[in-house]
Amino acid sequence: MTWEPFYSKTRPLPMTLYSEEIPIPAPRSLNPAPCHIFSPLMWEREQLPAILEPRIEAYWQRQVAQANHLAHLDHIKRKWQADPELAIQADLRRQPKFIQQPLQQRLDYLRREGGEARAKTFLLEVIKPVLHRLETVRKKQRTEDYQRVTYYPALRVLLDLPTLMQKEVKNVAARVAGHMELFFCACAEVLPDDNTDPDKILRLYQRVAAEAKRFSITPPHWHSLREHIQHRGKMPYHLIPGALARLCCADWWARKLWRLRCEWREEQYRAICLVHKQASAYVSYDALTRKREQDRRAREFIRSHELVNEDGVTLDMEKVVNASTSNPHLRHLEMMTTARGLENLAEQRGDYAMFYTLTCPSRYHATLSCGKPNPKWATHTVRESSDYLVALFAGVRKKMNKMGLRWYGVRVAEPHHDGTVHWHLLCFMARKDRVAITAVLREFAIRSDREELGKNIKPRFDVKPVLKSKGTPTSYLAKYISKNMDSTVLKNAIDKATGEPLLSIETGKPLNESVEHAVAWASLHRVRQFQFFGIPSRQTYRELRLLAGQLQRKSTSKKSGQLLDDKPMDEVLAAADAGCMATYIVKQGGVFIPRKEHTVRTAYIECEAPNAYGEQGVKIYGVWSPRLGMASRICTHVDTWKKVRKAKSDKQPVHPVNQAESDLGLGVALQDGVTVPWTRTRTRTRTRGNNCPLA
Repeated sequence: MTWEPFYSKTRPLPMTLYSEEIPIPAPRSLNPAPCHIFSPLMWEREQLPAILEPRIEAYWQRQVAQANHLAHLDHIKRKWQADPELAIQADLRRQPKFIQQPLQQRLDYLRREGGEARAKTFLLEVIKPVLHRLETVRKKQRTEDYQRVTYYPALRVLLDLPTLMQKEVKNVAARVAGHMELFFCACAEVLPDDNTDPDKILRLYQRVAAEAKRFSITPPHWHSLREHIQHRGKMPYHLIPGALARLCCADWWARKLWRLRCEWREEQYRAICLVHKQASAYVSYDALTRKREQDRRAREFIRSHELVNEDGVTLDMEKVVNASTSNPHLRHLEMMTTARGLENLAEQRGDYAMFYTLTCPSRYHATLSCGKPNPKWATHTVRESSDYLVALFAGVRKKMNKMGLRWYGVRVAEPHHDGTVHWHLLCFMARKDRVAITAVLREFAIRSDREELGKNIKPRFDVKPVLKSKGTPTSYLAKYISKNMDSTVLKNAIDKATGEPLLSIETGKPLNESVEHAVAWASLHRVRQFQFFGIPSRQTYRELRLLAGQLQRKSTSKKSGQLLDDKPMDEVLAAADAGCMATYIVKQGGVFIPRKEHTVRTAYIECEAPNAYGEQGVKIYGVWSPRLGMASRICTHVDTWKKVRKAKSDKQPVHPVNQAESDLGLGVALQDGVTVPWTRTRTRTRTRGNNCPLA
């Protein structure tokens, strides 16, 4: 019996892109030889053709589609060779919307205002190189391990992580948590039933953490529990249960993946030159809008909650937050007080003030000041530029310690117009050491990529002695603190020479307008903007000011006198209560003193309830003196405060939130059953850190 093939000798393409028909050769005639497993009756009933016909149909459909696709690609290739602009336009259209839309809008604007010539120049000189840079950044983000772990169908959406919205990230985080839990169970099965050996549990954590690192996420406590790390003391085995609980928690993964998504998205914006002084300085408009929405939600949450203690006393949470250093204005005042104290202390000691500026090499800068791509950029992220300066500073301090050089002061981290980090340091040192310290800083600042500087090292390292004729050290620092923290201080800042508002060198806009961008930049990239070094703890300073207010309200005598039995502790308390940072530093032992030798330190205790991962956290208890031991501990947080949602009416009860998440450990002293104002006197504002403002 013969079988008629399904296809004819010539057949039009079902998915053809052109009007002509492509002749397709007919398949070979199927005349199967007789086989001992098939009977003649089966062939007569034509079962074999019925079995093979769908498979042959599918095979030839694939062949036709492939031929059609290859012909289409060849046609496009010939068109692109004739007109390269079409290739760039096609590449642009393939990009996600958040990449394609701003570039296409700019291109359309130039075509409408400047004509085709200007649009073509922008297409060839800007869009083409930035798309190439974008692809390089994506390859860096999608590591080989990351691509392997996204092989699973449920996790394949992670390849497009920067395009996901927050709800989609939460959904994929639940899948990742499920994947990690299955992986943890599979690894735990190989352990014996008596799995009390801590080393085996440690190896289990290391295997699960290694799987988590494939998602480009740093596992919890990784730097403390990873392999081949030398510990000064015992291995912290107690960190393992909480770390494993986090690795299997969907909420933890949602936070980590959302942060990773925002960082990757921002780096892609930097790659296509949408973060610079001509477009959006420091951060993209997307990140700025997201930060505004985050702040709005935080304000709504604060306004809808209040603090309640065991006695039923309530405090408005918004007033508490505004009275703490969470308020930018109060935080600015405290930092200026600290800077002024350093200045007074330096005058007493006869120290010399120097102002340094440290900048990253050009390979860390994504965009030129004109807005064009920097050809030297090596796809380094903002976080990597910050890590570069941190490592540089660590090397400087290590060499200075070997040379016996000492200094103290403050450093300010702020962004360039494209988001790259640079540092300003206001340092105080002995006059005889200033030349040696400057030489050490210069050596480390220009060591990397030295050939690109030539004789002019100012773009990488700049130094200015602080001269009284030009201003005090605090005045040097005031502008940098204000423009990175509090816009209200700069609202009326005027240039004395021109009479116009002061403009930012990085953005070219008024200083008060750039504060919001700087705050969003620091929040997105987790950059610590201000850091004092070489002086006692400022948290202890806040705790002492709180304690002084509590003790004075309990005192029956109106005359000022000794409040603590121990005189050295009382002297530190009096200096903090007076707000004199210079005296506070001296009474604590002075600068360059190790923390364990300070007169007063902050005391901590474990929280009463564990957190969501079964860990006993720590909270501030008060102050204590290492010289006197633990018996000298003084509590500044008598009450335990909880966040509760405000009731809509008097009839509706107030429901407290989870104690494990809301136990703030806030303590307050009361006077006549009512809360006292956040001032010791009517003329001086009191500030404290993250605790209750009533003092």
